Amino acid sequence: MKRISLLLLLTLSLTSCGAKVEIPNVEICAIAGLISAGADCAKTLSDETRSMNLSETLDFLEPREGKAAALCMTAIDFNKLKNALEKACEILGSDCTREMKSALLLAGDRQQKLQMAVRRHRLRDEKRDALAGGL
Repeated sequence: MKRISLLLLLTLSLTSCGAKVEIPNVEICAIAGLISAGADCAKTLSDETRSMNLSETLDFLEPREGKAAALCMTAIDFNKLKNALEKACEILGSDCTREMKSALLLAGDRQQKLQMAVRRHRLRDEKRDALAGGL
């Protein structure tokens, strides 16, 4: 709760100063069923997607010169964060712009689509394993 209060305080101070907050079009990725299958990624504000094989996924996750390590969170934690931001937007009322509300909805939609892709990958892998076990 303290973190939400700090977020609200920061947001309120920015909006009261007339500052414009730009929502970035960032990439979120989900493991494609099994880590060995790589990952599927989507931009939060556009329809741009990509798939990575295992090698590309490991490269994405690992830090290197000029690039920090990828941050990971569960879909549940992502939703908690999104819900907190939506609550802050609700409290701000008209100070929360249509673009900010739209960006939150798009980010949630992209995350849900990635989770659906993960489920499809898991089903495919389970079917493959079942067929291989029956031979």
